[in-house]
Amino acid sequence: MNQLGPRRHKWQLLAFRRRHNIDDYLSVYVVAVECKHWQLAKFSLAVVDQTNNKNTLMR
Repeated sequence: MNQLGPRRHKWQLLAFRRRHNIDDYLSVYVVAVECKHWQLAKFSLAVVDQTNNKNTLMR
């Protein structure tokens, strides 16, 4: 495979609450597992409200 060509990596989503006593924030990180170099990725994230679809967000 060409070094400049596409590569397959396993990805993880890591989620952390912002502070112990504050529930208003959530930090989400996309991490390439076992990757020694920086990787660029295009992805979408959806937050689904199962009780009311009008509140569902996709970014």
